[in-house]
Amino acid sequence: MTILEAQAKRWTDPEARAKQAAKIKDWQPWKQSTGAKTEQGKATSSMNACKGYQRAIYRNERRIMSHGLRAIIALNKLPEDQQPRHLVAACWELSHYLEGVSSGKG
Repeated sequence: MTILEAQAKRWTDPEARAKQAAKIKDWQPWKQSTGAKTEQGKATSSMNACKGYQRAIYRNERRIMSHGLRAIIALNKLPEDQQPRHLVAACWELSHYLEGVSSGKG
């Protein structure tokens, strides 16, 4: 019998299932869980329920905001008469969008 066959067969026996269920009930691993402690861990675990495409959308939004913020910083370093109007408008819209997101309105 191979390892895969043994693993597949292991849970087909009702007695084995009942025995394992009793062990888990005594062990109670859910009471030992402490959850994430660091901010990075909390941010990571907050995405656990998301499906793959949702994570991709979230990452893409963060990337876009990061580029937008860099553009805002770069524009602020230029003299006002040298700032391209379309970039100023786009950065203004992004900054207001981010204000709405951070306040929970977005």
